[in-house]
Amino acid sequence: GDTPMSREVLLRVEQGDLKFTFVYNMDLFDKYGVSVPETWEEFLTMLDDIATQDPLIIPVANALNEREDSEMFMSIAANFLGGPEGRALLMRRDGAGFCYNSSRVISTFQAVERLKPYLPDDAATINSQKSKELFFNEQAVMLFGGSWDLQKVSSEASFNWGVFAVPASATRQTYVIFQPDIGIGINKDSPYQEEAQQFLEWLTMKPTVDLTARNLKGFYPLNNNKPSDASGEDDQKFLDLVNQYPGDIRWMFVEISDQVPRADKIIISNLHDMVANDLSSVEAARRLQEGLGQWYEPAQICKR
Repeated sequence: GDTPMSREVLLRVEQGDLKFTFVYNMDLFDKYGVSVPETWEEFLTMLDDIATQDPLIIPVANALNEREDSEMFMSIAANFLGGPEGRALLMRRDGAGFCYNSSRVISTFQAVERLKPYLPDDAATINSQKSKELFFNEQAVMLFGGSWDLQKVSSEASFNWGVFAVPASATRQTYVIFQPDIGIGINKDSPYQEEAQQFLEWLTMKPTVDLTARNLKGFYPLNNNKPSDASGEDDQKFLDLVNQYPGDIRWMFVEISDQVPRADKIIISNLHDMVANDLSSVEAARRLQEGLGQWYEPAQICKR
């Protein structure tokens, strides 16, 4: 309603979707006798097993073209960089941070290199819509995706499907990736500070968190009270991952993409060249370090 409080409260950050995870065809998993992998090493073994059994099937449907963000890279990055702590090491301004061609960054690009044989033959040119068509038509077994596609998957998948977190190496922590999308904050000039604060505190209470999750399909409150109620059975599949794993945010859309050359543009170009022109993971990391070194202080003073 048009109350003093509603006029003065300013939308900022509070909700997010589980941006990147794996959606998979459970029927094809049964056909090939494979199960959800718990580690990155098991995942690679599973991909090879599927490709060996059926050379005509596409294990992973995703593309790496020159125009779109990569769900694949964003799903993988946090596990190899070390989550929020790893990002912090890349952003240090005291000269003791990691460089953007460090072993952690190289290993992130290397992970994408390992997936090249299991992607569509035309992965360098097709778009995300085509990738989804391959998955829904059962020409591909898995799709890097997320809860923003919940309603599309629920309505278009004619097979049994599930989700699982992209697993980390056996020695590392697995993270699930969020994109903060919706939020509420307080206008600092509002005369209703106390009332607005009470409203925000109510939003973060467990009953309200569950109420929000039940009514925003594929979106989950991002605060210390994790939701336990989803909008339905399909939504619950994603919510279970939210509650099972620690979260991180999309790495290439933090401050490293604030100026030109932007990290996100460099990374998109690198990933395309990796599948189209056999760019190496070492060269991809070097390009990122060189590009960010033109303007980003942590990349200019990093030591390791």
